[in-house]
Amino acid sequence: MPATLGDASASAGRAGAALGLSSAQRSRFHEIIEGYFRAAPMVEQVVDHGDLALMSALWDGEVVALLDFEFAVLGPVEIDLCRLVYEACVSEEGTYVDSEAGAAAVEIAARHMDPTHGRALIRGAAVLDQLRDFDIWLTQGGGEDWNPGRLLTDLIDDEGGYLAPLLG
Repeated sequence: MPATLGDASASAGRAGAALGLSSAQRSRFHEIIEGYFRAAPMVEQVVDHGDLALMSALWDGEVVALLDFEFAVLGPVEIDLCRLVYEACVSEEGTYVDSEAGAAAVEIAARHMDPTHGRALIRGAAVLDQLRDFDIWLTQGGGEDWNPGRLLTDLIDDEGGYLAPLLG
């Protein structure tokens, strides 16, 4: 995840150029990223897994351990909450999936988001997360199998893509 506003802005610039975003879309990109970096210092900082997924947990009827901390960061809880919602609500093809797991993830995120800054933080964290994936995708030469650009453009849309239930 880009760690600074400068890194995130540079990444957003690369993504915007690669995706052929309009100036309004690029502006929205920067607005979301700046909102995240403005709000992040105002909330409690926690140790976030940074790449939370079901495969990163050991289960015995409940989670007993988390594994795979190479993307761990200190930051707002919304970093992990956006991944929780992503994992439960986004298919491998990058489309929204309405499911019981998704509803549960949205309910958990809604309950734990910061009441004042949560919307800006979760949307910003999701954009930063997808920018990281998009940079990886660009470095690998793109490809049709996986296209994080679709998720990015959905996240900057007014409705907020897969985060829409939390942003309404």
